[in-house]
Formats: sequence, C-alpha cells, structure tokens
Amino acid sequence: MTAAASGPSNEREDGEEFAVRLVREIARALDRDPLDLPPLAREVDLEALSSLVRDGRTAVSFEYEGCEVEIEPSGDVSVAPLGGGGADDGVARSDADAA
Repeated sequence: MTAAASGPSNEREDGEEFAVRLVREIARALDRDPLDLPPLAREVDLEALSSLVRDGRTAVSFEYEGCEVEIEPSGDVSVAPLGGGGADDGVARSDADAA
C-alpha cells in the first residue's frame, strides 16, 4: 500500500504539524482512525523527533503499534508492519515534497 501526504513543498513543518502528519500516516498504514491510536508522545519524544526532522540530516526509525516507522532526512515517512514480507508488502509511504 502506498500513500502520499500533501504537505509543504520546500518548508520544514513545525513540530505539531509534523506529529499530526506522522500519526495520520501511521493510522492510514494500519487502516485505523488516528484518534483510536494510543498517544504517540507516550512512545516517542515528539519535540526531539521534530527537531531531528527539521535538521534535515538525520534519518530516524522507531517501532509503534506493530509497525516500523522510518523518517528520512527529506521528511519522507514510511510505515511498514513488523515482520512484513516483500519490499512493497503493506508499506505506506508519504513524500514530504508531494504537493
């Protein structure tokens, strides 16, 4: 499964906007309502995460709700079920530069 998020083209998002987009991408990959997910802030320091993403030089990955969440330095987000199959098997991706 591939998903593209609309977002700012060449601007870094502030921490709150990034966290909301991240939760939406995870919920989309899990086929769940974002409000039904446990608070991401219980698992990840969102302020530190958004700071790393704004930096634009660091890739970050973490596990959340049975998924591997990867954030590339460009801000692209990939969400894949843990123990997943092939390269495109159940993976949701968002391109931070998508218009």
